[in-house]
Amino acid sequence: PGNGKPRQVLHSLWQTFPMRGVSWMPDNRHVVLAASRPGEVFKTELYMADIDKDRVWPLIRGVGLEALPAVSPDGSKIAYTAMEIQEGGKFDLAVTDFTAALRLDPTHYLSLTNRATANKRAGRLKDALADYERALRLRPGFAGALHNRADLYIELARYDEAISDFSAVLRFFRRSI
Repeated sequence: PGNGKPRQVLHSLWQTFPMRGVSWMPDNRHVVLAASRPGEVFKTELYMADIDKDRVWPLIRGVGLEALPAVSPDGSKIAYTAMEIQEGGKFDLAVTDFTAALRLDPTHYLSLTNRATANKRAGRLKDALADYERALRLRPGFAGALHNRADLYIELARYDEAISDFSAVLRFFRRSI
């Protein structure tokens, strides 16, 4: 602690998924994260981790993909989204949930990306594009937003921009290998 070196916090069998979210509490000692138990990739739960004491406890024991936790500035509220809403075709409800998370943390690029996807699936292409662009301003080069925006550009017949985004995604994955 305090030396700036990375260290493993979860020493258990849980699998954490950065795409499903991690959010720091204002005290900088606790973090809220989405994690799955081995073999239960489609059953995500939310946990609170005390970084100083290497202690983890459940907040939400879900039956779906609880994800994208966002902590309010004072730490009194935690918003999260249940991805099964979006996967179940309830795009307006998904947009409402992601918007609520963004009220707590307007810089949460994953919520912006997922709200964009829900808007796209609901046919609100202009809103989707605005959210993808805002997410990419917050997290330049984020492959998830670039890929989804490229798909949207194809729907909008903006092929050169789609090629540019797909090329950026390929460059990202080539560097990752």
